[in-house]
Amino acid sequence: MTRHNRTEHDILVQRACNTLIQSSYIGLKADLPNYDQPDRIFWTRNNEGHVPDITASKGGVLCLFEAETPDTIDIEHTESQLILFDAYARQNKGRAYLVVPKSSEGQAKNCIVRLKLNHTFAWAI
Repeated sequence: MTRHNRTEHDILVQRACNTLIQSSYIGLKADLPNYDQPDRIFWTRNNEGHVPDITASKGGVLCLFEAETPDTIDIEHTESQLILFDAYARQNKGRAYLVVPKSSEGQAKNCIVRLKLNHTFAWAI
């Protein structure tokens, strides 16, 4: 990820955090300075894993959030994260969200359909 994309990514994560806080989510953790860091989620079969950009809950439902810029939505690393987070959400009766800029909502929805993710939803902000 280039410095510009990292900045765009971090702005997206911060905007999502602000919205979640205003929407009364609790236990918010974010992969940003000045926040508690989210826990790494592991595949049990090989102990490999990824850290979501944000975790929080509302109404007892755990939610995982992965923010992506237009150039990273369809890369292999993102697909690996989304597949893992979707499986984790399914196992824990939670939800996963692919957080993208409004201009990338269609791209995010197409990615979710292509990967056959049933517990992951596009969130364009």
